Amino acid sequence: MADDPAPRPIPTLVPFQLYAAGRLMERELTDRLGALGLTMRLVGILGHLTRASALSYSELARRADVSVQSMHGSIRPLIAEGIVEGVGTAGQAAQLSITATGRATLDRAQAVIAAYEDELMGAAGIPEEELRAAAHSTLLAAWRAAGGDPELPGPPPPGSPAA
Repeated sequence: MADDPAPRPIPTLVPFQLYAAGRLMERELTDRLGALGLTMRLVGILGHLTRASALSYSELARRADVSVQSMHGSIRPLIAEGIVEGVGTAGQAAQLSITATGRATLDRAQAVIAAYEDELMGAAGIPEEELRAAAHSTLLAAWRAAGGDPELPGPPPPGSPAA
């Protein structure tokens, strides 16, 4: 069809750019969080446990979009290190919660992630608050359009009343 526009090269398409940038950032954060003995997945688990007072393995696995078996494997070392605790009796689903040690660990992880974000924002050459607000609203809209859980939008943009 002569009226169809020529397809844009894949590297210029936003979903591809987000995917590629995400992979690069994930590798960098994996290295930085590794010094704390954490991964992005484990930080995500701690985040879920911070937002809910107690979750079962099944509920936590659903929220993290992994299998229950995978969640058991992820939680086991966190329990051994006193970062997460599980309370339950035989025949009853364990209720997982984050401990004070876990909250301190999550605080350290958030500081590492925030420092990396500051580096990225500084490299963009746009006023930080303006860039953060634009990036947050754009990514949140894309997240929701792609079917992301609107109940878990991530943190509010910096400078907002809830920040």
